[in-house]
Amino acid sequence: MIRGLFFLSVLFGIALLGFVIIGGSLLIIVRILRGGVSRKEQYLLGEEAKMIQNLYSGLSRMESRVEALEKILVEKENKEDQGP
Repeated sequence: MIRGLFFLSVLFGIALLGFVIIGGSLLIIVRILRGGVSRKEQYLLGEEAKMIQNLYSGLSRMESRVEALEKILVEKENKEDQGP
């Protein structure tokens, strides 16, 4: 009796796992065929791209400022070396 119940529960678990795997596979296939990205995901990707562009432009400006500061420091050192 216990063996039969155990066998039946294992069989039910295997069947349930099979349904989950098949259902998940079908959802993935449908998503791939539909294009894979929802409108919300497209919006979020666009916002992410804008943030990356802003970071890039900010870093470019910072790079030019650092170069200007380096130039000022080098000129100041050169003046001090030529000195009195």
